[in-house]
Amino acid sequence: MVRSAASALGAIGGDAKTVVPALIEALQHAHAPVRRSAAAALGRIGAGAKAALPALRHALTDPDESVRSDVAAALLKSIRRGEKGGLQ
Repeated sequence: MVRSAASALGAIGGDAKTVVPALIEALQHAHAPVRRSAAAALGRIGAGAKAALPALRHALTDPDESVRSDVAAALLKSIRRGEKGGLQ
């Protein structure tokens, strides 16, 4: 359920920036699929997720390779949109 909620919030995009704190918390969830969904959602939110940048950088050291991959993708997506430093 948490995973689905994180995915849905990311689909909303920039309007979901008020839920960024919950998604940051989800980056530390016990289950990797939840962490992956949180990272992907933060990537879709974009500039509204600027506050998540430190948590995303930390998540690049996640023990799960798929989580690290999704975190890197979220950061790269924001950089490609022209957001210097990622999610900015």
